[in-house]
Amino acid sequence: MARAPGTGTPPHTPLASGTRPPGVHVRPPSAVIATFTSSGTVTDVDVEVGESVKKGQPLAGIDDSDLEDAVALAEASVTAAQDQVDSASTTEALASAKAQRASARSQLADAQDALDGAVLRAPISGIVASVGYAASHDDALVV
Repeated sequence: MARAPGTGTPPHTPLASGTRPPGVHVRPPSAVIATFTSSGTVTDVDVEVGESVKKGQPLAGIDDSDLEDAVALAEASVTAAQDQVDSASTTEALASAKAQRASARSQLADAQDALDGAVLRAPISGIVASVGYAASHDDALVV
């Protein structure tokens, strides 16, 4: 087979619509490991081995009480920072208050992401192959 100069690969050949190059076949994964993005104690597992699940379906959850508290504190910080923006009387005070508000908003977004990570959702539709109970950041709950 002819190779493109200097690449060791075949030269590009246009394909008819709806065809694939020989040897390239994309298949859906046969198994996916779902993981929590927040750490905590597993409080509920909503699926069993062999159960059909839909993409996005809740599979398990961790205790989120501390995460909910963090969101509430972050929301209060955003409110306080907004109050400082509203009451700033100088250009310097306004700039400082806006920076504090931006930081508070960022912390709120992080807290909300952590709270969202307390629910493990199915990354794809399929059948649950196994369930494990490790629940720390980057540890897998195999589904």
